[in-house]
Amino acid sequence: MTFRILSFDGGGIRGAMSAAILKAVEKQLDQPLNTYFDLIAGTSTGSILASAIALGFKSDAVINLYKENGHKIFPYTNLFSLQRLGLVMQFGLSAPKYSDQGLIEVLQNQFGNTRLSDVKSTKLLIAAYDTLRRNAIIFKSWRQEKPWANVPLWEACACSASAPSYFPAHKLETVTKGIAQGGSTTTINLDKNNASSTNNEYSKGLIKITSGTGSGQTRTIASYDGPSRVARVDANWQTIPDSTSTYEVVMQYSAIDGAVGANNPTACAVAEAIRILKQQQGKTEQQDPMDIAVLSIGTGSSNRPIRWEDARGWGLIQWGWKGRLIDVVFDAPSDITDYITEQVMSVPAMGDDDDSSRYLRLQPEIVNDAMDDATPLNVAQLIKFAEEYVEVNKDLLMKFLQETSS
Repeated sequence: MTFRILSFDGGGIRGAMSAAILKAVEKQLDQPLNTYFDLIAGTSTGSILASAIALGFKSDAVINLYKENGHKIFPYTNLFSLQRLGLVMQFGLSAPKYSDQGLIEVLQNQFGNTRLSDVKSTKLLIAAYDTLRRNAIIFKSWRQEKPWANVPLWEACACSASAPSYFPAHKLETVTKGIAQGGSTTTINLDKNNASSTNNEYSKGLIKITSGTGSGQTRTIASYDGPSRVARVDANWQTIPDSTSTYEVVMQYSAIDGAVGANNPTACAVAEAIRILKQQQGKTEQQDPMDIAVLSIGTGSSNRPIRWEDARGWGLIQWGWKGRLIDVVFDAPSDITDYITEQVMSVPAMGDDDDSSRYLRLQPEIVNDAMDDATPLNVAQLIKFAEEYVEVNKDLLMKFLQETSS
């Protein structure tokens, strides 16, 4: 049976277009999307789309989310708006364009107290980036042992959507509790029932002995061996923790938009699917690890060229003006991911120019590529453009869904 992936790009308010495209998918399938797709992935605005669909939202509800709340997230477009004055007073002239207050309020209203690990009907993947450790954060709803397993869903989306220069970085804090399994003067063995098996998962985290032997001691974790669950601390314990000791590991992250590395999270989703299917195959020996189908929905590709005559002389100010650099930085990884996914998903027997029937990328060209133009007119135009795009490509979409339905 085919393992089906649904993937959403980042792109700010242009997520309204992705939601409108999704409506056509929902209509053709005529069933809840979170029961049809085995894994739903998203970055930035795509994380909001992915989370909503994973929770069972209908496409119309997601479209209305952008119609009714876009202006709360992006309340103005002019960098010199008086509404931005508070940010300038707080951070200076180089302040982010927007406060994240509106974004967080909208996310909390939509997802409430739902935690990432509460998503059960499908697997949910959300991409973000941690500026402290300088590596990706890939939130996965099915990885219960991860430090961020019980993070509120709204907060995972806030991490993923905190686009540099548009929003402030989001401070995320997680707490993992457990019972120590012994240790040495420089180590502590974490609880195998709930500690992560990933190497260096807790590196640079603070570990505090909360009760039992050694209570009150706090150390920084210098390194962590996942398979053995052994954490090495930065300074010797005064009293070595033992099996009577309980602990807390506190991790802090400075999260920014996952689009800096994976604006199109499809490759991340495919990699996870292959891993999941290999694990299943090891248990049942029934499913091919490459029996995967991917529907990737973009937020539009800009057809606005940047001329060589201009780009050759641009510096920080020109590239930073109107988010030009961010747009390019976000667009380029999407195209590269599309190329990688197409190559991975292609059938070896097919010609080089043949498209894989197991991979469909829906990515229209757009004129207004602004990520923060949440005016009612622009949102309406994005939705209308998506509807026209789907009408032209409806046979292609129908063919893909039919061929990957079993």
